[in-house]
Amino acid sequence: MASGSRPGGGGAFRVPPPTPIATGKGTRSAAVNDRVLADYLERSLRVPELTLPDPSSLGVRRNPTPAKIELGVLLAGDAASRGRLLSSAAAVGAFLIDGHGVTEGDVGAAVEVAAGVFGLAEEKRGALGPYFRRRGGAREELRWLRPPGAEDEAVLRGAWPDSYPAFREKLENMCSKLDSIAESIGTILSANMGTPHGECPAEESPPSVLCLRKYSFDAFRNPISTAGSGEAAPAASPPRALSLHLLGSNREFVIKSDEEGSVPFPVPTGSIVVTLSKELQDMSNREFKGVDGEPIYELSSDLGPSFSMEYRCFPASLRRRTKHSTARSTLSLRDQLLVALALILLYKLWVWISGS
Repeated sequence: MASGSRPGGGGAFRVPPPTPIATGKGTRSAAVNDRVLADYLERSLRVPELTLPDPSSLGVRRNPTPAKIELGVLLAGDAASRGRLLSSAAAVGAFLIDGHGVTEGDVGAAVEVAAGVFGLAEEKRGALGPYFRRRGGAREELRWLRPPGAEDEAVLRGAWPDSYPAFREKLENMCSKLDSIAESIGTILSANMGTPHGECPAEESPPSVLCLRKYSFDAFRNPISTAGSGEAAPAASPPRALSLHLLGSNREFVIKSDEEGSVPFPVPTGSIVVTLSKELQDMSNREFKGVDGEPIYELSSDLGPSFSMEYRCFPASLRRRTKHSTARSTLSLRDQLLVALALILLYKLWVWISGS
């Protein structure tokens, strides 16, 4: 077999053996070879800089966050604030309001009287019927209708007659301020909404509802203690367009929609979260988005109870917008009938004159 060839290798050349590593006796030291090898590896193994594509180019959707609006600036006619509010109402179905005039003292007074109601004995809470209920295990809820009917007041006054006058005063003060905020927002939404396609509420002036809620680890740990009141059927909810949420000690909120699912976001201290209802979404022909929302609370034996409030209402500014549009459509139809009748009479008159 010829040298330089491999048996059966078809004439392939044999790979030469590696060069021996020089020792300290040669012209180059092993340390020099190691340094050369290290420099080579450093140059060859350098990771190239990469630029990642924008998520929007890959079809990844980012959940929009609610805009934060200063109410005083908005009511002064600031176009940028109005634009942010309308964009957030259309894309998110919610926005935050600051500078609203509801003070920490107002919130504290309402929470104080609410804590007294939640601290009533079980049998008294059970007497409140549909106005007091347990929801979700750890959440208790008291509903205050505004204006309260005679039957509503009789039920609530009977539960705690001594404290009821102060309770009513504090809640009415809170509702008045929240109602003023809702009317201001409703006026702006109404002015920037096309012809409503939904129907206005059947009632002339549907009542608003203030929901006071208590989140308690003790209630979650002992669900049987208030089971009697928790089983009461909830009172029917009147029509609503807006919900104004005051979070109390909670600092996070989650909005839920059919498109994005649940979207949580932090809420700065003192901000009111405003959410739009599905009724307003339908009424605006989906120009505005309707969502549900609630605070995110933490249950722990080391933490005391938390309170929040939700004011559910249908501002008169939005009701007037709907009624005005409906009346305008009815008037237009009546005008068309009158014009048709006049044309028929003129035609018959012309035929009579021609025949004579």
